[in-house]
Amino acid sequence: MKDFAQELISGFDLFPILGSVHFLSDHSNVAIPLPHPLTKAQITDYYRHNLSLVSTCEIDVLAHLGVYKRYYTESVDEAHVEGLIREIFRVMIERDIALEINFSGLFKLINP
Repeated sequence: MKDFAQELISGFDLFPILGSVHFLSDHSNVAIPLPHPLTKAQITDYYRHNLSLVSTCEIDVLAHLGVYKRYYTESVDEAHVEGLIREIFRVMIERDIALEINFSGLFKLINP
């Protein structure tokens, strides 16, 4: 996928370049309403893909981190991926990658 994206934008002088993860290893699209909540393994896979994205791709902004929660009606326990999330942020700081802040979730109620 990375090679495809690089080929697609080659020859263009683009800035900023946003990167985001929409698909898991099992091909689930996490940017659309899901038929059921993700499993812990799928959540881990999602954040591993984000870590790979910020570690290996030439992006300026990590877009919509946590997008899989967009259509959830209850908060998600991500304690099992806290280390991965911290590593994502560490790499972003090291590589000077910004984080997109999206306020669309403020218009939706989440039950604690």
